[in-house]
Amino acid sequence: MTQPTTPEDVYRSVNDLISALRAAGHEKLAGVLDHRLHKVAWTSGSELLEELRSVLCEALDPRSPSKSTLLTGDIEDVLRLIDTL
Repeated sequence: MTQPTTPEDVYRSVNDLISALRAAGHEKLAGVLDHRLHKVAWTSGSELLEELRSVLCEALDPRSPSKSTLLTGDIEDVLRLIDTL
């Protein structure tokens, strides 16, 4: 994964993750991410990134019922991208 230089780089990675989640049958998480990324009007890019980070961290929570079947590595990659901005 390349180093992001703009929030748009992260958005592309989130879109890729949404596609991978849908392909793996994780429509609920994919739908939440898609909604946050494409349908909510954010006051700033950093507000969106904070929300995406929150959703992704929640998905990785060990208490999450679908934790063991999620694309953990892909989610962690996107979180690292968010953290670099």
